[in-house]
Amino acid sequence: MTGHPDADSLADRHRHGLDTFAKAWAKGLHRAHYVPISSAERYRIVSGLAERLVGGLFAEPPDPTCGFGVGEDLVAAGFASPDALGRTIAVLNTRLAADLGLPADAAVCVRLTALLEGLAAGFTAAVHDRSLDAQDAVRLAALAAQARAEQALRANEARFRHLATHDA
Repeated sequence: MTGHPDADSLADRHRHGLDTFAKAWAKGLHRAHYVPISSAERYRIVSGLAERLVGGLFAEPPDPTCGFGVGEDLVAAGFASPDALGRTIAVLNTRLAADLGLPADAAVCVRLTALLEGLAAGFTAAVHDRSLDAQDAVRLAALAAQARAEQALRANEARFRHLATHDA
């Protein structure tokens, strides 16, 4: 895939296919996972991610971090369910190259597979980090609740001691 123009001219050359792909991806995500945003906002998010994927597909040399970053950003946008990942992989695998009008040759398949691999890794890493953050938040909340309960117990004990020693 050498000799391709830069990412901006690629995006221009493949704009219609990119828009078609982004609409299909946004529709697939909407069916797979509810995120409380408008369809226009969902399309805007997915369109930006799709442009990055196309840039990664044509990058020279190939950029293995492109798919990873898109996977992370997909989770950051709220599409963090297994169904969202599955639908994303299905749409990318079946539609991206075809919607861009690319040949189904080995070079495109290798690059697309690398993007999908990175996307899945970034997605799962982000979901894992999100789970660890949630666990940490629960742990910190439990520690704070325990500290408040211990403080209330000490205050009650002090009141009881005061009443017991000054009441006689």
